[in-house]
Amino acid sequence: MEYFYLKIGKGNELARDWLAGNNPLHRPAAVIWFDNFSLQQYRRGLGKAEPRSFWQRGRKKFHNETRMVVVHDGEIWILSPAGRVRFRRSEKVGNTRLTPKVMPVKVLAHRKAKDVSPVLTCITANQYLTRGTFRRIHDDWGNYKAIDCVVGSRRVGDHWKPKQGAAQLLECLTSTELETLIAKLFEAHGCFVPAYRGGVMKDIDLFAHNDGDRAIHLGGLRVPPKQRVSVQIKRWSNDFTKPSCVDYLVGLDVKGHNSFDADWILARVKECPPVASWLRRSLDWLPRTFLSAFDL
Repeated sequence: MEYFYLKIGKGNELARDWLAGNNPLHRPAAVIWFDNFSLQQYRRGLGKAEPRSFWQRGRKKFHNETRMVVVHDGEIWILSPAGRVRFRRSEKVGNTRLTPKVMPVKVLAHRKAKDVSPVLTCITANQYLTRGTFRRIHDDWGNYKAIDCVVGSRRVGDHWKPKQGAAQLLECLTSTELETLIAKLFEAHGCFVPAYRGGVMKDIDLFAHNDGDRAIHLGGLRVPPKQRVSVQIKRWSNDFTKPSCVDYLVGLDVKGHNSFDADWILARVKECPPVASWLRRSLDWLPRTFLSAFDL
């Protein structure tokens, strides 16, 4: 299965009408405006990566292997291709001639954002995806799981295989949820955390204050008495290392001095029953069998 982020019209403004069947096909469909090449030219290999990928996904062999996510106006659609892509008559858009490419689709799920997992709702925070029109969601197993759960499809693929590490559990949280989790850990050990987000401060996501007379220890992370520490929190970071301007780095795959990874996070969570309970509730959209593999 491959997963894609799709926009229908600028800012998805045409999504509702096209997916409701208010379009030239009179059935749920997606459309992209990209280049001015014909079907014959595409068959000869012309066309850029995104529209070519969209066209190829219209082939029957890909229909059951494709999931497309559309987010607009507080709602989420999950689609699969339901027919070949049709190249319509070229039209002028601004000063450029473009050929609309239309794909019949099957609506697998249509939900309000409040009714799906936050990690899926927040997919629009990924600038790589939102700056494109039809882009594959690369190696984000948290979103893969979220999409599967909304659709109710069979749990197959590497992202559902057993013996996954702590990172594969924690990537099912959004960046903000992960920051909240770390803040709750500090609070559970007696720190004061004035805000769960560092706002516009570069490299710093939260501050933890120790107002007491004794140092506070979290499995190797130390907050001295009557002092505060700054923390940067990363989801996936490609082995990002701690910036010199911050005291500690916490993330799923971080390495280096004063850096604490997903295994450290999960171990600390299990030491604090109230925090473990919060994490369980935050991930209650996942199958119980998956959560139980992590003793949650």
